[in-house]
Amino acid sequence: MSAFNLVLTTNLNKIYTDGEVGTLLEQYPELWRDELGTFNKFKVDLRLKDNAVPKFFKPRTVPFALKDKVEAELDRLVRLGILVPVNHSNYATPVVPVLKENGQVKIAGDYSVTLNKDLLVDKYPLPRIEEVFAKLGGGEKYTKLDLKNAYNQYVLNEPSQELTTINTSKGLFKYTRMVYGLASAPAIFQKSMETVLSGIEGVSCWYDDICITGPNKATHLARLREVLHRLNSSGLRLQKDKCEFFKDSVTYLGYVIDKNGLQTCPKKVEAILNAPEPKNVTEVKRFLGVVNYYRNFIPNASAVMSPLHELLKAGAAWQWGARQRQAVAAVRRELASERVLAHFDPAAQLVLAVDAGPHGLGAVLLQRAQDGSERPLAYGSRSLNASERNYSQIQKEATAIIFGVKRFHQYLYGRSDPFILQTDHRPLVSIFNQNSGISVTTALRLQRYAIILSAYNYVIQYTSSANNVVADYFSRAPVAETVSDSDREFDMYTSLKFLDESTPAVLLDDIKRATDNDEVLKIVIKYMQHGWPRSVHCQCVLPYFRCKADLQYENGYLLRGHKIIIPSSLRERMLVELHSTHLGVVKMKCNARARMWWPGIDADIERCAGACGTCVSVRAAPPREPPAPWPRPAGPWQRVHIDYMSLGQSVYLVVVDSYSKWVEWSSVIANRSAEYQSVSMPLALPSPTVHTEALVPSAVAADPPVEQIVEEEGLVECYKIPGKDPAM
Repeated sequence: MSAFNLVLTTNLNKIYTDGEVGTLLEQYPELWRDELGTFNKFKVDLRLKDNAVPKFFKPRTVPFALKDKVEAELDRLVRLGILVPVNHSNYATPVVPVLKENGQVKIAGDYSVTLNKDLLVDKYPLPRIEEVFAKLGGGEKYTKLDLKNAYNQYVLNEPSQELTTINTSKGLFKYTRMVYGLASAPAIFQKSMETVLSGIEGVSCWYDDICITGPNKATHLARLREVLHRLNSSGLRLQKDKCEFFKDSVTYLGYVIDKNGLQTCPKKVEAILNAPEPKNVTEVKRFLGVVNYYRNFIPNASAVMSPLHELLKAGAAWQWGARQRQAVAAVRRELASERVLAHFDPAAQLVLAVDAGPHGLGAVLLQRAQDGSERPLAYGSRSLNASERNYSQIQKEATAIIFGVKRFHQYLYGRSDPFILQTDHRPLVSIFNQNSGISVTTALRLQRYAIILSAYNYVIQYTSSANNVVADYFSRAPVAETVSDSDREFDMYTSLKFLDESTPAVLLDDIKRATDNDEVLKIVIKYMQHGWPRSVHCQCVLPYFRCKADLQYENGYLLRGHKIIIPSSLRERMLVELHSTHLGVVKMKCNARARMWWPGIDADIERCAGACGTCVSVRAAPPREPPAPWPRPAGPWQRVHIDYMSLGQSVYLVVVDSYSKWVEWSSVIANRSAEYQSVSMPLALPSPTVHTEALVPSAVAADPPVEQIVEEEGLVECYKIPGKDPAM
């Protein structure tokens, strides 16, 4: 590299700082191996409730663009021994593919609809925050260790492996390791880690984060050596790039720990300290709403906020000066002080309130006391980037939920008692409800968010905007923050395999242009970005309103789940493309449901297939029905059969009694000069002759005999009638 004057830029962490630490780490090479560890102290046993009933779900549809990646990930997990193919299982959990930052797919089981409902969840008390920091007090330097794929290092016993079976497009697979999303996993993991590290002074464990300290370097090294020895003997592996050794300070459980003691983490209060100043009366009212929410914890609140209240008087001119700035700064300091912020208590009820504004996301983590009062633990906010501002409102609100959960992960993850997740967007209550599972038709980003939330124990609740003032303030006065690629990744999976640059039928650019010009879709996109009305009466927009939670608008394309919505101008071309190989209705619907959607697509497919002349010409005729005989009537003239009979230039109406076989006929159309006559005869009587003159007009003499005509017309069986009386 030096010969070619190449410069290496890297973000790799240096895992040791001096010779003593490096020598210590080299004594345990097994800990740093790039492979999956195996916890060897015990195997995980998942216990079921007494009234548990096995639940078997069929595999969910996988988008075509992700199918190869999903199958490749299944093959990789099988090679690692994490998954094992099985032929039969009483439990079968559907999977949801989650797209990762590197473009690969993570397979997650939706255990919220199957196993989690039947599990006896292990309840293990988490240590109180005072207990954690009591162990870490008096240290000079601090070390943090992080386990690699923590849950997957724990092996399930044989009976428990069957319970975790997933149902995929490639068949059934059972997990051999503890997996992400099981309700019992956090408590099992915390209990085992505390057991492994018990008895070591200056060591605290909070799930997969281990913090070590000592009053001097020698003691610190001795404790670190003992921790590494126990982890190594337990068969566990550490994640090298996330470990920190002998640091002056570390961030742990939302606090900064150093030799001077415990300090509030700046990230907990930066949302309130760095929020922009109000620029108008509306923003002043919003800021005062937050202050009033915590007014009881702020001494002399009225005196401090009096310069702000002056701006709200009727007829007062807007004047933002030094007094107002000082008041805002003073209130911010109070909201970030220990008087307002509560100390974290793992046994207390936690409430996470979130909200999304036009330009930002807001979240506040509250701790509810036994008397019902709520005090904040931490605040959070960030701005939306350019692509996130184009999200539909429901996806903005869902992004706010994920932002809050990720920001306060250490407080919320692994709780035996559920925390309360509050949102003022009612549709999200049904989408993220853990009792209903994850719908495959839900927008792809919401599916990924639901998978993330499935690892947490929560109860989602709807709250009105009037009661969500704190989160609403931070969402409308956010601080600038860099967003990770995973939060703004493009979820358009290009599920139409034949819609690419090599296909002349329909290109993706054609769909994008047609979407921009479609009047109905423009209305739908406007509703998605600015909020749907309570009801829709337009018949063109109503089908989209009914599935509004499934819709997603990305880079000019409108999708329903993983299916792209075809504008009206291209639907006929798409039907021709679907029927280009003369597939039947069932196959056309199958292909369409995996790739595209528009209102009434099933009816359009049936119409297209039925109008194809080639398909109709080779279509098999329907089977003939067997002849069904008429039942014999009970008496004469209870049932009659009628038909027309042509004879030369005349047409006769023939009536036959079904019981006696008596025939009546009369001429209905004849030559104008003809003389009309009618004849009645009982066909059941044998006769040697027939009177033909009584059957036809006198002007017609060359007609064939009656018995021949009746037989050719297929009316009744003909008998000759004696006599020449026309009345006969």
